[in-house]
Amino acid sequence: GGFAYFDDKFNCIRINALSREPSINKLAFSGPFNVHTNAYVVLHKMGRTHSLRIDTFREAGFESFAWVRPEEKIEFSPISMDYDIRDGSFVFFREDRTAVAYAVDYSEYVNPNGKVGFISEAMAHIGKSECIQRVIQPTYEIEAWNHGGKAEFTQRMIQPICEIEAWKSSFHQFLVTPVDTSKLIETLEDKRTLLHMACHAVLGKNFIADVLSNNLEKNNLSHQDSFGWNPIHYACRFSPNDCDLIKLLVDTCPDAVRQSDPY
Repeated sequence: GGFAYFDDKFNCIRINALSREPSINKLAFSGPFNVHTNAYVVLHKMGRTHSLRIDTFREAGFESFAWVRPEEKIEFSPISMDYDIRDGSFVFFREDRTAVAYAVDYSEYVNPNGKVGFISEAMAHIGKSECIQRVIQPTYEIEAWNHGGKAEFTQRMIQPICEIEAWKSSFHQFLVTPVDTSKLIETLEDKRTLLHMACHAVLGKNFIADVLSNNLEKNNLSHQDSFGWNPIHYACRFSPNDCDLIKLLVDTCPDAVRQSDPY
């Protein structure tokens, strides 16, 4: 794909193509920045929101995006009050219509107060991402249909890497053999997601095999968490080259392979 630029008479004056080939040109971004609360409503009414078709963004819980023009205002206010966005920005919307903006900006400023979870990884690896040809219908549309047109919005987000790292460092004293699963389970909000967290935190085959020595934990291999993933989903996403780990999970619970995620 690419970007086409038009003058005030709608004559195309330039096209910049996006390419995975090496180039001296670079599309740089700063962010993420908080977005005007009514951005989705305004942009959606104008037909300017588009479904996201890149896997890493949808895994992060973002379902649509829009391009905001240089210095464009939403209801007479800048798209973000956090930064002087002069050259336009991409705005990414979650299912509950909250959003973050990444500004086209060659300073590549990283906002320390922004929610720099999984979407930052998506931005960094956008060139390696795969395109989803069929986009699942957003949850709020399904809820609206189920409630006779009255939408209820949910925010389905994968847990940010920083939280996983904090969790992993908090139980360092429990990393002994055999694994004290009862102590680890106490640290979890959903008591059935120890294997999910272990695969997300990339704790490796030996650790996970030790956890699976507890027969009760084997039943959780088919448990789908609030994001809709089971441990195999996390292992394939975060340890795609650890074939021994993935084989262990598949051999222990073949039924989990047939469970689809929300995307």
